[in-house]
Amino acid sequence: MDNWKALPNDRKLKKVKNYSVIVPSELPNVVPLDCPVCIQLMRDHDDVLSYGRNECCGDCEITWAIPRNKDWRCGWRPDPKTITSEINKRNNYPSFIYQVK
Repeated sequence: MDNWKALPNDRKLKKVKNYSVIVPSELPNVVPLDCPVCIQLMRDHDDVLSYGRNECCGDCEITWAIPRNKDWRCGWRPDPKTITSEINKRNNYPSFIYQVK
C-alpha cells in the first residue's frame, strides 16, 4: 500500500521500518547516464540537450532522429543490427587529430 504523507515544499514522506523516506512529490526530468537508443554513455552538455529534444544522445540525434524526424516522433527506432554497426563505426573514429611533419 502507498502510505505517502504530503509535506511542505512539494515533498512527500513515507515511514519504512525504522527510517523515513522523503522525496519530491513529482520527480524532475532526469537525463539517463546512457543513451536509450545506442546504450552509449552520455558524454557532455550537447548530449543532455539532444536528450531533451529527441530522447537520445547527440550522435543518435544526428544519425537518425533529425534525418527521420517525422518517423522518430512516431516512435521509430533503428534495429539492433543497425545500432551495432553505427557503434562500431563510432569506435573507429580517431579520438585525436595530429599533424605529421
